[in-house]
Amino acid sequence: MENNVHLEAFAANYEVTYQLRTIDPEQIYRISHDREGKSHLAVDTLQITPHGGKRWEGEFFQGSGISGAYSTPNPDVLCVVSAGEGYLVDPLRPLEFRVLTIAVQDVFQFESTPAIVFVSFTAIAIYNGLGDIWVSERISWDGIRGIKIQADKILGQAWLAPSNEWYDFSIDLATRTVHGNRFEI
Repeated sequence: MENNVHLEAFAANYEVTYQLRTIDPEQIYRISHDREGKSHLAVDTLQITPHGGKRWEGEFFQGSGISGAYSTPNPDVLCVVSAGEGYLVDPLRPLEFRVLTIAVQDVFQFESTPAIVFVSFTAIAIYNGLGDIWVSERISWDGIRGIKIQADKILGQAWLAPSNEWYDFSIDLATRTVHGNRFEI
């Protein structure tokens, strides 16, 4: 994750670095969420310095997928994705974190909206910095691509396995309504 820090899209009241184990071990917080009761062996470790607070080190347990640290529309919330496991963390209160309910495969920061969009193989989650994390209904069998923002919509393509094709969909950012969804079981 070392070269995957994206703090430039939104204002941030914190800094993130990779200078490991340089602080008091009492300031190390293990931030993890385990959906399946399995042990985690690999971690991404970040050093986080909140403006006006004490520097701390976080060990973020990995799933499978991308890794990165991202600013969010809320300057007091850091997003960390550790191999697909997504966390929203208050840098001043690191043990008060929230976990994304999807396995993150891609992240998009849209300054104009403002929103940070998380893409899994089957759904999309949106965090607008106001507290809630919205997760779409399932929109794909096993793949989403071509995500972009156009005016007040998210546009993309989803995989439709029965017909072996990609189809277009959109999500209205104001109403969180998915249009063009052709996923069926």
